[in-house]
Amino acid sequence: MPKVVPVEDVVAGMITAEPVRNSVGQTLLGADVELTERHANLLRTWGVKTLIVKADATEGAIEISDEMRAAAEEHLYTRTSWRPRNDVEAVLFSFAIERVATQTK
Repeated sequence: MPKVVPVEDVVAGMITAEPVRNSVGQTLLGADVELTERHANLLRTWGVKTLIVKADATEGAIEISDEMRAAAEEHLYTRTSWRPRNDVEAVLFSFAIERVATQTK
């Protein structure tokens, strides 16, 4: 299962599970890229806070339990009246849930 990892915790050898995008949706790194220290430095420079890496390369990654995910989802539904209407919005909502869950751990 892919895991969310703060950029500060990225170590050489981790592999991206999904493309890494900037705040305007541009792809910075593709999926299945083996990360290096240079990648980690560039991601910090580009303002990336977290990325999703493959589980077998995630020592120190943040594990999101089902309870954390449910609490984050409830928090988002309570704070907003917005619900995903298509696949793109569903991915965006999933990222929001992961972010809220990791901030409240």
